Amino acid sequence: MNPRAITAELDDVTVALVDSIAAARGITSAAFAASAIRDAVAREAAADGLVQRGIDQVERGETVDHDEVMRALEAMIARHRARCG
Repeated sequence: MNPRAITAELDDVTVALVDSIAAARGITSAAFAASAIRDAVAREAAADGLVQRGIDQVERGETVDHDEVMRALEAMIARHRARCG
């Protein structure tokens, strides 16, 4: 890995929160920010992957008719109501 620095402008409240959380974890604010960015990137990449999976399914014609989905949902709701009152 070849680390690079990036700069982001944050409001005072956010900076104070970053500093506070980092201090509570015993790390620097920069280390916390880097970790938070890595976590956010991983979540976004996973979400993008799921969206692409859906697009690929639609392109292959792997869809479910709206009426079929509604019937399944109504059946699930009916089972839940029967169980829970």
